[in-house]
Amino acid sequence: MFFLAAALDAAREFVGEWFMTRSWLSLLAGVPAIISGLVFLAIVPWHARTSSLEWARRYEQAGNAALRRSDWDAATVYFRRLAYLGGESPVSIFGLALTAERQGDLSNARNRMQRIAPETHLGYPPAHFWLAKDLMDRQDQLTIEQLDVLEHHLVQAARHPTHRAESQVHLTSFYAMRGEIDKAIREAERVAFDRPVIHLTLAELYAQAGRHERSQLSAIRATEVLDARRLAQPDDPVLRILWSSSLRLQGRFEDAVNALRPGLSWPDPTPFQQALADTYLHWFRNTTTPENLRSPQQLALLERVLQYDADNQQAMVILCNYVMEPGEFGARAAEMLNEMLERGTAPAVVHLALGIRHLQQAESELALAHLRQAGQHNPHLPALLNNIAWDMAHQDQPNLELASRFGEAAVQMQNHPEFHDTLGTILAKMGKAEDALPHLEIAYRELPPRATIHQHLADVYDLLGKADLAAEHHRQAAELRSSLIEAESP
Repeated sequence: MFFLAAALDAAREFVGEWFMTRSWLSLLAGVPAIISGLVFLAIVPWHARTSSLEWARRYEQAGNAALRRSDWDAATVYFRRLAYLGGESPVSIFGLALTAERQGDLSNARNRMQRIAPETHLGYPPAHFWLAKDLMDRQDQLTIEQLDVLEHHLVQAARHPTHRAESQVHLTSFYAMRGEIDKAIREAERVAFDRPVIHLTLAELYAQAGRHERSQLSAIRATEVLDARRLAQPDDPVLRILWSSSLRLQGRFEDAVNALRPGLSWPDPTPFQQALADTYLHWFRNTTTPENLRSPQQLALLERVLQYDADNQQAMVILCNYVMEPGEFGARAAEMLNEMLERGTAPAVVHLALGIRHLQQAESELALAHLRQAGQHNPHLPALLNNIAWDMAHQDQPNLELASRFGEAAVQMQNHPEFHDTLGTILAKMGKAEDALPHLEIAYRELPPRATIHQHLADVYDLLGKADLAAEHHRQAAELRSSLIEAESP
């Protein structure tokens, strides 16, 4: 106890002397260094308490936040720190790729994405989705190989909860485009719960597959969903058009038309005009039978299509076929086309149809006027008329009179020796030797030696009573046939 008391007394005396002899100004000067040291010593255990996974999560969040506020430098720093922690993890590479994309460096972004989302096996689903979108956004048409890659990326992206629904929607469109209806239906069914509007697409796909009952059920479901959304957003034109499409798929064509008509008074009526044209065309197709094909009601539906979409090619083709019909029906169809010409909304095919109709009716001047108008848009039209003339003249029961009108129109539009050969041949078959001779002589002078031309000239000279000239052309025709046979023999 004596020694312990002595030790405590000595310690007290030492502390007292130390305290009394200290320079407190020097201590104050060293306070910042002391505090810094204490903070540094505190950081080590504090940092050790935070796991690498937690730091990775924080860096990822900070990087994504930097992307949202367009702070590319900060995003790059955070994702590089993440890469350091994760050893080139897919998350860090994906973040750096997004940063490159936002900075306009698409080549760098694609290269990084392809590192973590290969084209042949599974990788990081968000990168697969990015690459799929990149392919779909390209303006040029994709090759077969690129389409296969697109399918692969979409399938892999569908494994990720964030991108599953959108990937399946894209896969539905992709398979439908390729004609793989069963696959398209399967993908649409998978996403129908998350995206109820897909029932509209399902209704169309079921109809294409011949599953009409399922098509009707999906169309009804789509109508319910879209009608509710339309009432909630009455000024949304897309919802109204989709709603009308669901009605059309149920065969409720009048209801579909009535759903679209209010849109004609909107600031931009163009989408509604196009939708009305599509509805009337579907109405025509779904109600046309062999019995009512030429009825005034069906013609009126076509007229409605062209009223809202003057360039609708499908309606044009049908109407042009109607123009060829004899009697009042063909006359009414021709009248509709002439009305379009007066409005200035008719494409070249209208001139072609009216030109052919006038040819059938032996109205050559009117026919040529329309055909020349059509020829301004289609330089191959004279050759088409020439081919029609040739085919008509060489059928089992040829219509030589009409064939000659087509041949004459081709020659009038373009002074080509082949066209003269066709017209001369047709006129010779009709026994019009004097009319055929000038055309055949042009073909004889300007085309290479041809046995058929000599034979037709021989026939014409026979009809004209010029035996010497006929014999000469018979001889040349025989020589050309003989040389051709010798050339083809082994």
